[in-house]
Amino acid sequence: MDTGFSRLRTESLVRLVADTSDGARSWALDLVEKNVRAYYGSEWRPRKKARELAMDGMQLVVALVDQHRAGFVSFRMETEPTMRDDGSEDIVLYCYELQVDEQYRGRGIGQQLMGVLERTARSIAESAQTSVSTLPPCNMIMLTSFKANEGAVRFYKDKLGFEEDERSPDKVLPPKRAAKYNYVILSKKLELGSVSSQLSS
Repeated sequence: MDTGFSRLRTESLVRLVADTSDGARSWALDLVEKNVRAYYGSEWRPRKKARELAMDGMQLVVALVDQHRAGFVSFRMETEPTMRDDGSEDIVLYCYELQVDEQYRGRGIGQQLMGVLERTARSIAESAQTSVSTLPPCNMIMLTSFKANEGAVRFYKDKLGFEEDERSPDKVLPPKRAAKYNYVILSKKLELGSVSSQLSS
């Protein structure tokens, strides 16, 4: 999916750019492995993660600090079945990865990257309300985080306003069965209003 941005405005010393080049994807894969491979354990599959980064419609926004890659967020549109019995689905902007290199943490880079994702989701949602739009109506942002990565879960909940989604294993399964799953599904519903774009020509 083409979200229409190619270069994003500088914020402080951090510059955010959309980059789906092979070089950016290779670097992103290395950063994912560096940051979270331990949480995957024996389930780590670098080829599977590489295919994920190259999926149709996958967007990659990279944070640059003094021209050095410091972090990235990857996302694309998805449909997720609701828990209702009517067969309905949510159209979500799914955050596949949010990773910041350890040496650049503490500068608000993660929040800036997630800000791009949220503004993109709101822009898509509001554009879908127009009669000329061909975009589906997006109504939330969703992501998955390892339970053991408690710092990340707190970041999404406390700083960004995410909540545990109704589809998360802990919400739909008995405690003993839910304990077998090492992840939590988090989501944030969109409250549509004016969209302040971060894009520049």
